[in-house]
Amino acid sequence: MRIGERSRAWGLKLVLGVGLLLVGTGCGPSSTAEEATLSPDGAYQEISVTVSHGYHPDQILAKAGVPLRLHFYRDEQGGSCGEALAIPSYDIETALPNRETVTVNLPGMDSGVVDFQCGMNMWRGKIIVQP
Repeated sequence: MRIGERSRAWGLKLVLGVGLLLVGTGCGPSSTAEEATLSPDGAYQEISVTVSHGYHPDQILAKAGVPLRLHFYRDEQGGSCGEALAIPSYDIETALPNRETVTVNLPGMDSGVVDFQCGMNMWRGKIIVQP
């Protein structure tokens, strides 16, 4: 193997190793989508999100025009990115105490995407609002 080939091989191993590390620690994309459940009277929709090395689910499918209740439950050891939640387009910033549920109420939204993130903007999720 020539020197140039060794460098490319090491570069490829480094890229693959970092990628596996990020996914294994929850810093990489998991892209799990889940649909919010409509209340029996149709007045609101809701979904529970577990915060543990990221958001689960990290993509929420919601219906346009119907208020959304997001129930965040943080289940982690020690401090982490998950201690705070931000929904910038609604000027929402809130603490997420460990092993407690915090409910965030959003009004009926227009079709589109609403982003949410941890306080350090390392963990991200999105609400996909569908007509």
